[in-house]
Amino acid sequence: MTIGMMNNRIYITLCLVIVSVMPTLVNAENVADLMQGISKNKNNLSHYIETKHAFYLDEPLKSEGIIEFRAPNTLIKKTIKPFLLTQVYSNNSIRTTEANGDETTFDLSSQPAIAILFQTLLGVITGNEKTIKENFDITINNKQKKWTIILSPKKESLKSWYKNIKISGAQFIIKRIKIVEANNDMTIMDLNEPS
Repeated sequence: MTIGMMNNRIYITLCLVIVSVMPTLVNAENVADLMQGISKNKNNLSHYIETKHAFYLDEPLKSEGIIEFRAPNTLIKKTIKPFLLTQVYSNNSIRTTEANGDETTFDLSSQPAIAILFQTLLGVITGNEKTIKENFDITINNKQKKWTIILSPKKESLKSWYKNIKISGAQFIIKRIKIVEANNDMTIMDLNEPS
């Protein structure tokens, strides 16, 4: 597995966890309301279908599976298609388990931009607005029952990795997350409740 593939999987994992915890939000008119609503959810899971668009791919890469947040700080991503793979983020590391049982652990202290992204998105899930604002500007756009949350990196070191993360939904249920990288590659995730 290349670092690029690992980074893409990490981005998707983070975004999907946000999606899985936000459907219970009601009347989130500002960042504080949003953080308060999200923090009420402690254990959640969602089915995802993700599509990765990248300059090095001849066609978009599609996958699907289940993502789960376990309080206080664990994200679990189980890819079902096109192959079986489980990734667990906890305590600033990612443990990957392949279908054959082989495990690999990545220490994110050597990848600060990815570690900050995980910490920031865990901040969204747990309602820690301060953690998010250390590294990202937060914008919420509401149009009737549709809304978009935009996280834009503040630091140059993060801007070299990400342009933004957009989380959008209707009636306070997240329907899509879009991560745009600095080179315009993007990952789009569509979310549903598990069947």
